[in-house]
Amino acid sequence: MTQEEHRLSASAPHAFFAYLGPPALSAPSLGKLQTQLSQARYPLAALRARLVYVGSFSSAAAAQQAEAIFFELLCEDGAMGRHPIEAAQPSGPALWVMPRRGTISPWSSKTKEIAALTGVQGLLTLDRGICFEADLASAMPGTSENSAAQLLAADGPLARLVHDPMTQTCLNRLPDLQSWFAQAKTTPAAMVNLMAEGRQAIEQANRSLGLALDAQEIDYLADAFGGLGRNPTEVELMMFAQANSEHCRHKIFNARFSIDAIEQQASLFDLIRQTHAAHPDGVELAYSDNAAVLTGGIAQWLLPDPETKVYRAVDALMHSVLKVETHNHPTAIAPHPGKSRPEHAFCEHWLLLDARGRHVADRAHVCTRRQACCAACD
Repeated sequence: MTQEEHRLSASAPHAFFAYLGPPALSAPSLGKLQTQLSQARYPLAALRARLVYVGSFSSAAAAQQAEAIFFELLCEDGAMGRHPIEAAQPSGPALWVMPRRGTISPWSSKTKEIAALTGVQGLLTLDRGICFEADLASAMPGTSENSAAQLLAADGPLARLVHDPMTQTCLNRLPDLQSWFAQAKTTPAAMVNLMAEGRQAIEQANRSLGLALDAQEIDYLADAFGGLGRNPTEVELMMFAQANSEHCRHKIFNARFSIDAIEQQASLFDLIRQTHAAHPDGVELAYSDNAAVLTGGIAQWLLPDPETKVYRAVDALMHSVLKVETHNHPTAIAPHPGKSRPEHAFCEHWLLLDARGRHVADRAHVCTRRQACCAACD
C-alpha cells in the first residue's frame, strides 16, 4: 500500500460519494459472529454487514456519466443486479470498518484499473469498507438501552472481532470524505542513530518497529552502515527486514536451535532433508529451485516432426516434477490478503518449449484450500 499519486487537494471541486452495496459476509460468517457475541452477553436478533464504497470523481458530471457502468461494477454480480447500490445513510448506530487512512488497499488499486478499462472516466479515488448494523434480541442484564451502541462502538466487542488493526480502522460514523482522501503531509524519513549509539540503536529500532531481525542480521546491518559511515533510515531497515523474511525465504528453517540448552547439529532444513538422504530411490532431483523430480516411466507424448511438421506420438521417459510454494504476500503489509491465495483452490498449467518450438516440459500447478508450509522451498 503506497501513497496514491492523485490524492485530493482541499480546494478541488470533486464529487464525493459513499454507497452501500451487496452483503459483505456470508450467512455462515454472520452466524459465527452472532454466536461469539452471544457468548459475550450480546444476544442478537439480527446482524447485517454490507460493503460500503467511498471515493470521488473529478466532477459531478463525470459521476453522472459513469453511474450506470460504475453501479454495475460495484454490485459485484455483473448485470444480474441482485444487490442494490444506494446512498450510505444508516438509520441507527453502525460500525464502519474502513482501510486505514492514508493507505490504499489492494482492492482499490485493482478495481480502479478495472473501472478504467470498462469506460469509467474521471474516477479519482475509490476504496471499500464494511458497514455493520445490529439488532439486539433483548436488553442485557445491568445495561442501559444503549447496548446496541456499545456493541457497535469503534472499540467495542464487534470491532475487535471483525477488523485487522494493521490495515483497517473502525469508526462510528462515515468519515468526512474530503479530509479522508486529502493529501497527507509527508515527513522526512527517521534516522536510526547508529553512528552515535552503535549496535543498540538498530536493536532498539528492531523492537520498536517489529522488524524481527535476528542477531546475525543486526550485526550485518551495523557493519554495512558502519562501513558506509552513515546512519540507516527506518525505511532502509524495514526494507531489509521484509526482503530477508517474506515470500519463500523461510530463513528460520536454516537456523540453529537448541533443545534443553543443547545445541542441535542439524537445522530444521537438515532434518527435513534426512528423509531423502535415507531413501533416495525414485528421486532424480530434490530441493532444487522449490521443486523435486521423481523418477517416471515410458509414456507417449505428441511431438512435431521437424520435416513433415506433423505431430506424432513418441515414446519417451517422462519424469514428474513436484513444486510447492507458500507464496505469501508480505504479512507486515497485509496479513489477511497475504494468506488469501492458499484459501482458494486454483490451477496453473505451464508449457515449456525448446528453441525449435517443441513441447519439452509440462507443469500443472494445483493449490488446495489448506496449503502446507513448504520447508523445502529453499
